[in-house]
Amino acid sequence: MRNKYRDIDIIEVDDYADIADVFMGACYHTDKTVGVIADYDLIAHIVDVALEHDDVSVKYIDLLEEVDRPYFVSINDDGDLLAAPVEMDGFLWNIDVVYINMDGEVRQEIIDMFVDNDADVTLFGYADEEPICNPKECGKSCDCGLFDKVDKDSDKKLNVKPGVKVTKDKDGDMNGVSFSRTDNSGGYESWSVYSNRELPIEALSRLFPHLFK
Repeated sequence: MRNKYRDIDIIEVDDYADIADVFMGACYHTDKTVGVIADYDLIAHIVDVALEHDDVSVKYIDLLEEVDRPYFVSINDDGDLLAAPVEMDGFLWNIDVVYINMDGEVRQEIIDMFVDNDADVTLFGYADEEPICNPKECGKSCDCGLFDKVDKDSDKKLNVKPGVKVTKDKDGDMNGVSFSRTDNSGGYESWSVYSNRELPIEALSRLFPHLFK
C-alpha cells in the first residue's frame, strides 16, 4: 500500500505576500478548489489580495471575530471564495489542493483528513533570516544545525523525544519523521510524515515542535 504521506511537499516563504502569490497562482493554473489553512492574520491578508481580482467573488466569509484557532480560505474554479474558522466538516471537504501553515496551530488531524481525501497537500513555513545550507551542498561538517551528524538510531544528537525517529535516504539527507508511543492503559499511537524532498532538521522541528526537546 502506498504511503500517502510521502506525497506531501514542504516549501518555505519569506512573508505573507509569498504564500498569497503561491495561492493565487495555483488557483489560476488548476480547475480544482485551492485552499490555505493558517492563522487569522494570514488568511485575512490572502482574502484581501484575492478580492482585488475581478474574477473572484465572495460566496461566504466569517472573519468578523479573531480567535486562537486555524482559519481557511478557498477558491473554486468558478472564482467563489470561502473564508472561515476551520471545522472538521463542511467546506473543508471540497478543497482539492491545500497549503497548510506548519508554523501555526494546525492540528495533525487536519493534515490527516486531507491526506485521507487524496488532496494535494503542501506544508509551508517561514524562512529564517539567516541563510540555510543547501541540502545538495552541505558537507554536514558545519554547525548549521540542519542535518543529523550521527546514525538515525541515535536520538541524542537529534535532541528529540523518545519514540521519535528521523529517517534518511541513501545519501544521508533527511526525508521523514515517524512517532510512536504507548501509554499505561495499553493505548498505542503511531504516525509518520514523509516527503520525496530532502528535509532539514529545522523543517521537521517546525512541523512537530512538541517532539523536539
